[in-house]
Amino acid sequence: TLHIALITLFRCSTLEDWTDVMYTNMYGCDVYGYGHSLSGGPGIAEMCTKKGPDGFGQLLVVIYFLIFVTIGALVLLTLFIGVVTTSMEEATQDMKAALEVEKMVGDIMVEQNMAKEMVDIYRVVFSMLDLDDGGTIEEQELIIGLKSTGRHFNEEEMTRKFSEVDEDGSGEIDFAEFLMFMIKVKQEVSQDEGLGEVGGPSERIDEEAVDDGDGDEDG
Repeated sequence: TLHIALITLFRCSTLEDWTDVMYTNMYGCDVYGYGHSLSGGPGIAEMCTKKGPDGFGQLLVVIYFLIFVTIGALVLLTLFIGVVTTSMEEATQDMKAALEVEKMVGDIMVEQNMAKEMVDIYRVVFSMLDLDDGGTIEEQELIIGLKSTGRHFNEEEMTRKFSEVDEDGSGEIDFAEFLMFMIKVKQEVSQDEGLGEVGGPSERIDEEAVDDGDGDEDG
């Protein structure tokens, strides 16, 4: 049947006792294979309907199986190596991207004279918004997160600021871009409320967002 044939081909390709299959076709099922049972039972001799080939036919069977097993094993090996290589490349790219983001964060901290504690607060907020842990958040996720703090923002203005920090135009921002976004929001809020220093209201935004995610209130 089809499913048995597919399993047999897979068995040969993975080199799982493929010689038994070759010997059965080489000598015939009436001589090898079908009359034996691994469970000690009567075997499956009744399923044998064809006898083995002659001397030249046996040679063709050997050649066929050697070629098939070699090609099949090489194909599976190539697929395995390809999957491993692709996974390693993706992991390397993710690591490089993460290092690049952290470098940008360091540059922003120096340029904006930001304390590490404030960056850590932003990082907590970012992780709350990044539900799939993909390292990026979308515009709507960000706006919803800001609204959850209880403060009201102009969505058009938030969209404009989002576009400004979204350098690649992907519609998603990483943590460094999120940091710049929050700095812009902080500066605008400070200006609107007539504050002379960068801080205050936006810091409350971050603290309120962290409190919302801290269900047991242990900080």
